[in-house]
Amino acid sequence: MPAPAARVGDPTGHPGTIGPPGVPTVLIGGKPAATVGTPHICAAPPT
Repeated sequence: MPAPAARVGDPTGHPGTIGPPGVPTVLIGGKPAATVGTPHICAAPPT
């Protein structure tokens, strides 16, 4: 059974997206796969 996977550019539960670099040799739907430690790009304003 397939497991959930995250890709660079996917939205997250916190405002923002998963940032680069991801794994450029592993593509999911044409986008690099994200791994533990892949940066999160926060879209929320600073508090």
